[in-house]
Amino acid sequence: MKTKILIFVSIIFAGFISSCNKTIETIQKQELINLIETDQVKQIDVVDRKEALIVFKEEVNKPKRKMQIGSFNVFASTIINIANKNNVIITYTSHMSGSNSLFFYAYPILLLGGIILYFIGGMICLYLTMKNEFKNPQDKIAWVITIIFAPVMGVLLFLILGRKQIKTIAN
Repeated sequence: MKTKILIFVSIIFAGFISSCNKTIETIQKQELINLIETDQVKQIDVVDRKEALIVFKEEVNKPKRKMQIGSFNVFASTIINIANKNNVIITYTSHMSGSNSLFFYAYPILLLGGIILYFIGGMICLYLTMKNEFKNPQDKIAWVITIIFAPVMGVLLFLILGRKQIKTIAN
């Protein structure tokens, strides 16, 4: 019974996803030129110089369409010139504005910092593992293998569990 319900839900979900994808249809360059020349296009929204969203004069009958821009220079020399001759509005938008641009520039620095921190943490965990004695002698080799071959989980597990297994020597 559960499998039938799961299959039914997945079919409904797949149908919903495919119906959502039909709202914006992708078109080719020549088709866009024909639509502009036949005076059907109201506006072209160029997004990040990679994609063009086409808005029709009669949006009731036709949904928005999009076109992938391979080379912006080629797009500008052909489509934009034809659009300007036919009084089509052209807008340029970018997804990188305001706070997003700060994250865009900070991301590589944060990523590099994270990698360096992880590398230093891994070296410290390996050093502590090699330097100290464990309550069970096989634990040392198990921790070294875990830190080397499962790096992210190995470092985290050593910091959480491994330090408790180190034998404390009373003075």
